Amino acid sequence: MPRASSASTSTGNSTPPNRRWLTEFRVWNRARTADEIRADFDRSYEEKSEIRNPKSEIPTGLAYLFTGTNWGKLHGTANVMKTSDFPPLLTPAEARAQAQKFAKFRALAEKSGQLTRGQELFTKTCMTCHNVSGQGAQIGPILSGAGALGIDALLRNILTPSAAMEAGYRLFRVELKDGDVLDGIRVSEDTDAIILRRPNVNDTRIAQRDVRKAAFTKVSMMPEGLLEALNPEDVTDLFAYLKTLK
Repeated sequence: MPRASSASTSTGNSTPPNRRWLTEFRVWNRARTADEIRADFDRSYEEKSEIRNPKSEIPTGLAYLFTGTNWGKLHGTANVMKTSDFPPLLTPAEARAQAQKFAKFRALAEKSGQLTRGQELFTKTCMTCHNVSGQGAQIGPILSGAGALGIDALLRNILTPSAAMEAGYRLFRVELKDGDVLDGIRVSEDTDAIILRRPNVNDTRIAQRDVRKAAFTKVSMMPEGLLEALNPEDVTDLFAYLKTLK
């Protein structure tokens, strides 16, 4: 059974309005597959803690679980601090709702759709930020080989874009002294200015003297709810085209 120790540990949780942010440290006594990790890396096991819920079924192989409310006895100089620098974990109810949503859209994505209609939807919905074969925008990742990822990976990227994202695609928020707020991809920043990239406009140069605050957020530039805004036939057609991008 693996053991974990640290001379100095700094982690924890915070609770901003309308959203619970939680950090958990887990120790497993077996190697987990990539599919197992992807299936629940963003879901909380706190309700399965033996202390919180003795009758709950602990996931197979979970040897130790430390959470924001159950850290047990700390040793040496280890300590727990509240912070907001961690991604949110889903509660059991949220995890069930998300699983149902994934199942719904997976069924639609696996159907046969109209390729031409799907390409039209892709051009209208996706190419304002993405690029395929040199065509489109350069805000989000290039999607020329997106179909090779498979349906499950495509669904994860579309339905939960902020769950696991590359650092370069985190939304950068600039609050100006006049009260305006600009969101986009940070192209560059120096002592004189910030260059921000946003959909459907040229790159914007913002003088540092006009900036009150500027920082990366915890969310992706890609918004959630894109598939929910489409009717079922459109979802099927869109995936018919996405699956050809290999």
